[in-house]
Amino acid sequence: MATRDRRFIDFCVAKIQRFEKQDAKQDFPKGEEVETFDQKERALGFSRGILLMYSIEFLLGLEGPQRLEAYVKKARIPSAKKYVKDVVDLIERST
Repeated sequence: MATRDRRFIDFCVAKIQRFEKQDAKQDFPKGEEVETFDQKERALGFSRGILLMYSIEFLLGLEGPQRLEAYVKKARIPSAKKYVKDVVDLIERST
């Protein structure tokens, strides 16, 4: 298997393991917060586009944190700077 492919697989596994236990939070303007999460609902599995999202983050992260940060901000991912730092860390560990 090509080195880049192996790195991508390692990155995906590490990212899933790192973020699976974290609560999904979103940043909303004051007064526009979502109501308390309905405890009867449960998230199951991953979205269909998760590998596409991970591949975009992986490739942009390889080009540098600034490129990844620009994408993360446009995608409105909460806590962008911390998220970029975490993703870059996972990319660096996937060697």
